[in-house]
Amino acid sequence: SSWASRVTRSLFQGLSIPRQVALIGTALIIGIGIIAWMLIDQFGAASEDGQRPLDLWWIVRLTAMSLAALTLCLALVWRLAQQFLASVDDVICALERVSMGDLSQRLDESGSVEVQRLASTFNLAVENFARRADDLKQSSLKRLQAAIDLRESRELATAIQETALDSIITIDSRGKILAFN
Repeated sequence: SSWASRVTRSLFQGLSIPRQVALIGTALIIGIGIIAWMLIDQFGAASEDGQRPLDLWWIVRLTAMSLAALTLCLALVWRLAQQFLASVDDVICALERVSMGDLSQRLDESGSVEVQRLASTFNLAVENFARRADDLKQSSLKRLQAAIDLRESRELATAIQETALDSIITIDSRGKILAFN
């Protein structure tokens, strides 16, 4: 990676988005300040005849400083936009996988404060979804087993009643007849 990319990456690492914007604004203000200082230096003092001729080197320096300030600001803005879009893309990809049922998806909790908070909240939500899905699965399995047990019990009672040679009468605690053959 280029020198400018390494510098901007190290400048932005761990900074919140408002602080990154403040850093870009500061760089822009410094660049404008340098350009203003050069203009004041060039036009502030006059020569003996009251005129100060434009110096070619002064124009080159002013142009170079303007380009340097503009390049730095553009590099910082570019890095901020790349970082933000990469984070959004990661979240979108993870959400697509979760929507297809993959509850093992997790986001990397590094980056700016906002990205860390987003990743942490996403990971917690997916963990809760996975836990609730597991609870529902366990509950469904218990209910299915209870339904199977009840069906087997009814089938056994019916089989006993139908194959008995003598009469069988089933009554409840109040003496009410529940079943007979």
